[in-house]
Amino acid sequence: MYKIRGKYPGQPWEDIDEFDTRSEALKMLAEYRMAFGPEWKLTIKKAVAK
Repeated sequence: MYKIRGKYPGQPWEDIDEFDTRSEALKMLAEYRMAFGPEWKLTIKKAVAK
């Protein structure tokens, strides 16, 4: 599982969304970057199984 995490300046990192595959997460990361704008830092992290 992969999570898209985001951070707005002055705010803590937060989980935005999660996906089953890395390719799906990468596709949606591009969508979120367009939607959220250049101020946001967005990244993909592999979720650790508990």
